Amino acid sequence: MKKIHFDYFSWKNVGIPDFFKFLFSGKVVKGEFLEKLNSRLINTVGKREIYLVNKGRLALELGLRSLGLREGDEVIIPSYACDAIITPILKVRARPVFADIDNDLNISPDSIRGVLTGKSRAVIMAHLYGLPAKIEDISGIARDNNLFLIDDAASAFLLKVNNRYLGTFGDIGIYSFAINKTISSLERGGVLVINSEKPAIPKDISIDKSSLKSKIASITEYLILYRYPIMWKYYIAKMLHWPKKICSIESMANIDAYFIYAQMLDFEEKQAERLRILDRFHENLKGLNQIDIPQYKKGVYLTKLFIKTKEEKVTRDNNAKVIKHNPLKTYLQLRGIQTDYGYYPLHLKERYNEYYRGNLHHTESLSEHLLALPIQNKYDEEVIDYICGQIKRYYKS
Repeated sequence: MKKIHFDYFSWKNVGIPDFFKFLFSGKVVKGEFLEKLNSRLINTVGKREIYLVNKGRLALELGLRSLGLREGDEVIIPSYACDAIITPILKVRARPVFADIDNDLNISPDSIRGVLTGKSRAVIMAHLYGLPAKIEDISGIARDNNLFLIDDAASAFLLKVNNRYLGTFGDIGIYSFAINKTISSLERGGVLVINSEKPAIPKDISIDKSSLKSKIASITEYLILYRYPIMWKYYIAKMLHWPKKICSIESMANIDAYFIYAQMLDFEEKQAERLRILDRFHENLKGLNQIDIPQYKKGVYLTKLFIKTKEEKVTRDNNAKVIKHNPLKTYLQLRGIQTDYGYYPLHLKERYNEYYRGNLHHTESLSEHLLALPIQNKYDEEVIDYICGQIKRYYKS
C-alpha cells in the first residue's frame, strides 16, 4: 500500500496547466470569469450583495466593517477555530469573546448565552468542517439580544439546510476557498455576502486590485508547500516572504474566479462521492467502542473527518507545539497513513488568553482527542478499508 496522505487541493476539472494558460493569455488578474462567478453566486444564493476578495479572513474583516462595530464591541466566537477568525476582529478594534463548543465541534448556544454582556454586538456562527451549526437556536439568541449574526460558511460553500444555502442565514455570510474547503482556489479567495439592509461597506474602505505578482507567488507556494513538498519547504517560504503575510483587502483575481466557477459545475458529483466515502468510514468504524465520530451524520458533507479517541490524546504547549503525540497517530504514521490534529483552542494560546472568561471544558477536552483521517475523493474502498483496518488492529493489539 502506498503512503496515504491528505490532498489539500481536491481539484478535478482544473489544475496547474490552467494557470499557465491564463498567464500567457494575460487574463490572470482581469477577465470574464469574475463577472461569471458573481452572476452564478447571485443565481445560487439569491439576489444579494456580493463582494469577491482574495481571502476568506479578509471577507470577514470587510463584513465586520460593514456592521459598523466600534472599539470595545464584543464579538462572540468559538474558541475551537483557526486564527483567521480572530485576526479580523482585532483589526477592526473589536474584542473577541470565546464560547465553548458542543460534542459536534460547533459553537454551543448555551455557552453563547453564558458570555453575553451589555457590550455584545455580534456572534459568529461557524459551520465547522461543513457540519451545520444549531442555526435556529443561535439565530434566536441573536434576535433576542439585538446581535448581528455572522454566518461563517467558510467550510460550507454550496451546502444546504432545509434547502437553503449556508452563508445566507445571518446579516452577513462568509465563504472561503482555502485548502480543505468544499472548493479550493489558488490564493484561497473569499466571498462576503450581505444578506440584510443593515450592513453597508464604509465609503472609506478601499478594495485593492489583485496583482500578477501575488498570483505567481501563490502558484509557487502551492507547488512547494502542497504539491511537491520538500523537507526544507518552510525555509524557502520564509526566504521568499509569501504575500499571505500582507493583509490588505484585494479583489479576487480572474484565475481564482475561474477555479471556483469550474468546480461549482460538478460539485454535486463531488458531493455524492464524498458522502459515499464518509459512509464507508462510518460503516467500518461504528462498532469500535474506543473511538467516536463526532461529526458524522448520514447525508452531511464534511471537508474533514475526525475521530475522537476516548483514551489516547495529544499534549501541546500554549503555543500549540506538540509535546507528546497521540499514540494512535504515531501508529498509523508508521504504517503509511497521514493523520492530523484538530485546532488548538484559541483561548489557551498565550497571545489570546486575555479574551478568555468562563469554562470552556468541551473545547479543551475535545481538542486533545481529535484525529483527522485522510478522506480524499480519489481514495477507493480498498484504501478506506486499509485505514480502518489499521485502526482496528491498533486497538486489538
